[in-house]
Amino acid sequence: RLVMLSPGLNIEGVRVVEPIGRFGGRPLLVVASRGDPVSSRAASLLESRASGSATLILSEGGARGARMLSTDPTLEGTLLAWLGKAHAEGYPAAARGPSTTTRPESVRTSGTLLEDRN
Repeated sequence: RLVMLSPGLNIEGVRVVEPIGRFGGRPLLVVASRGDPVSSRAASLLESRASGSATLILSEGGARGARMLSTDPTLEGTLLAWLGKAHAEGYPAAARGPSTTTRPESVRTSGTLLEDRN
């Protein structure tokens, strides 16, 4: 599983587009802010080039990276719900227990801004 926040296409000399197509069909979540034109375009391209299931979230505002967690009150729950679902899909049914669907609004979060956490 892979989560990308405010992705770029060339990260310190590493080109990301080609390897994302060879990610082996594993789940991909790409998140960017609509107000960040570079990352939102990169996120859209990466989502379209993924070899497996890919989810694109374009958050309102212009925050980048982990700061999006402080500006979008629903994002933390959405990320946790996606990770829980992706994790459950990676194991045989017998190993993961009863089937459940996690809804983002049902995930409890701390309510503390990311920059205020220790």
